[in-house]
Amino acid sequence: MIAAAVVLLGIGVIGTMSVNAAKKGKVSFVIGGNVELRNTIELPLSETECLEVIYTSKNLKVYPEEGDSIIIKEYLLSGSEQALASVEREGKSVVVRGGREQTITLFGFFTGMERIEIYVPREGLASLSLETGSGNITAKDGFSLDVQKLQVRAKSGNIKWADTKAQEYEIQANSGNVSVDHMEGGGRAQTTSGNIRLRQVKGRLEANANSGNITVESFSGSGSVQTTSGNVKVEADEVTGDIRAGAHSGNVRLILPHNLSFETRIQTGSGIIRTSFDESLSYNREGDQAHGTVGDTPSCVIEAQTTSGNVHISAE
Repeated sequence: MIAAAVVLLGIGVIGTMSVNAAKKGKVSFVIGGNVELRNTIELPLSETECLEVIYTSKNLKVYPEEGDSIIIKEYLLSGSEQALASVEREGKSVVVRGGREQTITLFGFFTGMERIEIYVPREGLASLSLETGSGNITAKDGFSLDVQKLQVRAKSGNIKWADTKAQEYEIQANSGNVSVDHMEGGGRAQTTSGNIRLRQVKGRLEANANSGNITVESFSGSGSVQTTSGNVKVEADEVTGDIRAGAHSGNVRLILPHNLSFETRIQTGSGIIRTSFDESLSYNREGDQAHGTVGDTPSCVIEAQTTSGNVHISAE
């Protein structure tokens, strides 16, 4: 009886999954199964300037490539034609779109996880866009990139990126964490539900988190760092323009270069203001607003604001 109930329950679950998955494409069921290299796509740089890679439910792992081609390897459970990616080309713009078949394992365990390995040369592309619906995007050790435009998006998963120079970039995780090391250019890092950690970032930056902390270390540049529910911490080695930091429900901590000359405006709703330059500030009667000029020739404006949290700014 118990075995029969389990079978019936499994059939019911499979039926539900089939209905949902059918909207996106074919569903195949396997008992057990092994993840194997099922497909290899090679895109010569001489024929590719703009590359967009889109998958609905796979982990994307990005590796350095020493040759003059982009190589995409699909490690999948199924080798059917519908499980494999398609390649759409218009001039030198290429879209690689993951297969429509979804594979579900039954009554057993599959060996390994489905993944997509993407090998990209450091130079040669004008733009690169990577997107996954349910999965992580990871730049592996040794990866580096010099590109005009970069987009990295994970709807449900984490993003770990590294060593990129881009005129324009966007790194976005809807439900997951964003971690970036060594980024140069102008761009945005965003997450809806997760933390953002940026290290050795240079240029114009916009970082936004709805529910999570934002930490920026070894920063050189200008921009805005805002979170709704979480803390903000920015350690700046060099400030080249205005910086605005805010937290609705959380604390703001700014560490600025000791020789920086700037104007500052600070405001809290129900928090404490602490600075290393109180003698240069004027406070209101309640002590929750302050403004002033630090140094003789201010080159930028530093703003910090919280609704329910403390502000701590130091010039070290």
